[in-house]
Amino acid sequence: MLSPDRVPDLTPLAIAAADYDVVRRAIAFISEHWRDQPETEAIAMRAVMEYERSQQHQVEDVHEKNLGYDITSLDTASGELRLIEIKGLAGETGIVALTPNEKRVAEDRRDCYWLYVVTRCKQPDGPRVMLIGDPARLAWHEVKKVEHYQLPVSALTSAASEGAQE
Repeated sequence: MLSPDRVPDLTPLAIAAADYDVVRRAIAFISEHWRDQPETEAIAMRAVMEYERSQQHQVEDVHEKNLGYDITSLDTASGELRLIEIKGLAGETGIVALTPNEKRVAEDRRDCYWLYVVTRCKQPDGPRVMLIGDPARLAWHEVKKVEHYQLPVSALTSAASEGAQE
């Protein structure tokens, strides 16, 4: 147990506790509003399919084939093909992320790859579709995932010794 004589200034602990609370609230917000909500995704897919059909394009849903995009859209009048990746957001703002496969295909097919960001998917006045051609040209930020945690054997040896003494 910490006593005032051993930790004369508790300010760093108070700051750490406040930082922890900010992180906890941020995680809760992200969990609640993250774009991978099936209902939001379904609304976004419907909105884009409707938009493309209203343009007299032939549309095919390929999102379950892991091709790096969600739909193909062909303008039969001009012959223009679009490979469209769809991202849905419940509100007006948020973060859009591409998977490594989506980014690779966007880079490989810059001539016909499009990103459609559908905002306001859960708003009463309905979704809004933003069309972005050649999204590979944008300054995407790489997100690293934690793959492992490591600890030197010496730390384990110390912990094992301490545990054995209890």
